[in-house]
Amino acid sequence: MNATTKNRITIGILVLSVAVNLAVIGTILFYKPKPAPSTPSQREIRQTRTNHSQIIANDLRFNTEQEKLFASMRAEYAEQTRNNRIVLKNHYNLIMNELNKSDPQRTLLDSLAKEVGKLHEQQQQATIDHLITLREICSPEQYNQLQQMFSRGMQNGQRKLELEQRHLRQNRQRNFRNRRIIE
Repeated sequence: MNATTKNRITIGILVLSVAVNLAVIGTILFYKPKPAPSTPSQREIRQTRTNHSQIIANDLRFNTEQEKLFASMRAEYAEQTRNNRIVLKNHYNLIMNELNKSDPQRTLLDSLAKEVGKLHEQQQQATIDHLITLREICSPEQYNQLQQMFSRGMQNGQRKLELEQRHLRQNRQRNFRNRRIIE
């Protein structure tokens, strides 16, 4: 190998190492990590519920007595359905864990699905009872406005549910493909 070739190789290595060093320095200087998504604390969740209650009370123009009744009814409803929501969340996690296994047990999934159905029925019954009692403290005008608010909320909830279901389907498909690649 002659001297010219050695010099060209040396210069090429030098240029490459400078480029790599500049890339590393640029990454260090300009990279700003995104903050990890935080899960809301119980206090923040309660505060959000309180804010929602206050918004509803303000939108319906409740008087002081109605506000007090509404606040106690909301607290009672939240306490009544709290355990149900926790169990539902746990069942959903159990279902997803079972679905992620290489050989999910169909009988376990079926029994969990039936339990989820019962829990949803209980949740709906509690919601219906809550709305009927809420109706009793509203004037006819307030109740009409409340119906409109719930109608909008139900439509938004349906859209959210559809997005969550699509996300679950995509995850299942991804897991299925990953399993097939591994096997």
